[in-house]
Amino acid sequence: MKFKHSFAIIRFVKDQVTVQPGSSVRVYFTISLPEDLIEEQRWFYSGFIQVQPIMDQEIAITIPYAGLAGNVTSLPILGQPEFPQLIKSNITISSDTTTPTTFTMENPENRPIIAIVISTPTKLLLINALNSDKQIIGILPGIGFDITLSGATQYLVKTKFNQILYYEWNGNIVSLDWKNGFKTHFDDGIYYLKVRALKIFGNISNESDWETWISPPIKIQRKK
Repeated sequence: MKFKHSFAIIRFVKDQVTVQPGSSVRVYFTISLPEDLIEEQRWFYSGFIQVQPIMDQEIAITIPYAGLAGNVTSLPILGQPEFPQLIKSNITISSDTTTPTTFTMENPENRPIIAIVISTPTKLLLINALNSDKQIIGILPGIGFDITLSGATQYLVKTKFNQILYYEWNGNIVSLDWKNGFKTHFDDGIYYLKVRALKIFGNISNESDWETWISPPIKIQRKK
């Protein structure tokens, strides 16, 4: 993170206004980006406007303002490129690998774990289970903290420095059609986990408003 002493340019339609007791006056002004900030760098800038009374014995009023240079919908959410990660027994599986990693699912050391860092707050985080053709077959139940929607974490803030969120998959899924309800067991085979985070101001129904990541292949092979 870099800090720079820059300020926005504020232009008022009127330099002075008169406010009668018990009344209000609408004041118009425009705020322009600091001229030395580059839009692609998504700088955050802030300051305050001071309303100075003519009479010295009156108290000045300050109004804070803040803005972001750039498009907030392009801010990365999932901590890419380092995160998310697929983990087995504290070992990170390379996201580039095409060789399935085998999990017996019998204990936490043999279950897939997804590690996530939240770089930008998100309204909704989902983790879907995919089949070998990368088609969605269900949602992971009970992920994260403060769950109000099955298979989802809502209103995640930016993770603190060096903080990582871990989501363990025990092999259960919630069926998409809800007719089959909660599945506690399904066939061994090749699967993937798909992480989806809704962008700022994003529409849940618009696929392009989601930031996504698909795990390396996961081979579930339970012990007989």
